[in-house]
Amino acid sequence: MRMERRHITLSADRTTVCMEPQFWQAIEAISGGQWHQWLVKALADKPATQGRSSWIRCKILTSLQNSGR
Repeated sequence: MRMERRHITLSADRTTVCMEPQFWQAIEAISGGQWHQWLVKALADKPATQGRSSWIRCKILTSLQNSGR
């Protein structure tokens, strides 16, 4: 499966997040197309010991579970 990369800026640092397209589609649906803002907010409380993509996947699952989807 091909991975999709998106670039974001966090606290003046530019970084890349790489995930499967299905996760990006879920973020688009959850965020109403505002994926960048959703991602910045989701990463705001990420522990230093956890990877970005892993943290984001967990946030997606939590969001979907809380919405009853």
